[in-house]
Amino acid sequence: FPVTIKAEKPFTVLSVAHTDRVKQGETWVDGDTTWIRVVLFGNKSESVVDGVVKGDSVLVTGNAKLSTFTNKEGIEKTALECIADTIAVVPKRKQTSKREDIPNW
Repeated sequence: FPVTIKAEKPFTVLSVAHTDRVKQGETWVDGDTTWIRVVLFGNKSESVVDGVVKGDSVLVTGNAKLSTFTNKEGIEKTALECIADTIAVVPKRKQTSKREDIPNW
């Protein structure tokens, strides 16, 4: 999932997906998925490979930018990239079966 490149300054590249939840009538469904190419430089990048697995929820802080490129079919595309300062795995929370079990904050 994450790929670390050992160069003069090591860096790790990973793809992070975000899927909005959209209400259709009385039902919540998955909306569009946005893919973000995340790059983390330096020694911290190597620990990401050991600590993040496909399917983990992650929190990423850093600088985001849009870039354009031409794909293999010759179509110009826009990509969202983030040069990360930090990447943290968000712990999975226990699923509850009843709405009453969720605290009202």
